[in-house]
Amino acid sequence: MPFNNAIPITNKDLLFLVLWLSLIGEVWLPAAPGIGTEQPAGTPIGKVVAWGDDFMGQTAVPGGLAGVVAVAAGWQHSLALKSDGVVVAWGDNGAGQCTVHVTVTGAKAISAGGEHSLALLVEGRVVAWGNDDYSQASVPFEATTGVIAIAAGQFHSMALKSDGTVLAWGYDEYGQATVPVDAASNVVAIAAGQYHNVVLKTDGRVVAWGYDVNGQTTVPAGALAGVAGIVAGLRHTLALKGDGTVLAWGSNLNGQISLPGLLAGVTGIAAGEEHSLALKSDGSVSGWGNNNFTQATPPDGLNTVTAISAGGYHSLALQRAANFGNQTVSTSGGAGFYAYKFRHHGTGCEQCVRDGRKYG
Repeated sequence: MPFNNAIPITNKDLLFLVLWLSLIGEVWLPAAPGIGTEQPAGTPIGKVVAWGDDFMGQTAVPGGLAGVVAVAAGWQHSLALKSDGVVVAWGDNGAGQCTVHVTVTGAKAISAGGEHSLALLVEGRVVAWGNDDYSQASVPFEATTGVIAIAAGQFHSMALKSDGTVLAWGYDEYGQATVPVDAASNVVAIAAGQYHNVVLKTDGRVVAWGYDVNGQTTVPAGALAGVAGIVAGLRHTLALKGDGTVLAWGSNLNGQISLPGLLAGVTGIAAGEEHSLALKSDGSVSGWGNNNFTQATPPDGLNTVTAISAGGYHSLALQRAANFGNQTVSTSGGAGFYAYKFRHHGTGCEQCVRDGRKYG
């Protein structure tokens, strides 16, 4: 499949690029999950590959699922977006997170949180369903128009408006739903973790806020310029640089920020509970961190991947299968969002109880 190689980008080039992106929507380079804007014409259509924990059926991809353009992994549930704007969900439905809202038609973006799900419709309106204990699924009026990106955390949600402003709502004990001044405008990407958020500014600089017990919001010097993509996990954060290298900070309890040696040529990143994934320019996937359920070990032979997503203890990939040939999305609007290089929104799915044990 036609993968573009990662190309080094200067700060000047990046500034021009992100400003341009804010006007036209996205970059045509395939990459990882967590992003929230529509896919452009030419986005590959593929099949979903899932691996890792399947306790709630989150890796049991529905039979016959095809024509997928985006994937999103939550705590114990999974979402797929089809080229016709239909959203498909499977896995844990204890809070209704897999019961897609009846108003979801013509979706162009998806995001999966702890026990809730988000969809962005073609008209720029956010729809949410699932757990609403902290109003994380109660979409504010400001997010019913003009939204270009979405991100779901554990008990909170985020939206990026077309004017570069950021909205957040839901659980706010650690200030994660209170957007600071420096993160409220001139933003081109958003990411929601467990109790922390990350945004990418037009100047290629990362800003983070919320829970910082493991340093997940303490942005390193290397992420203050030249950043092209961001994702947020449980208590760790990843940034993709314009030259195809990756930065990681926060909790390293299970090696989730210990980058593999010779990790380069990366076009997409994903952060889960305690594991991380990288999509490379050759269509292969690398994983590291917690591997108790093999969630950090991509299946043998996995290639021609165009997008990735990391959930609680499972992982998803969108793969262009041989039988799809060169089939792509033929329209630029309403197609999906998890396959871009320059906007990534992570999914934090944490502190859930399973088998009588508490995780996170």
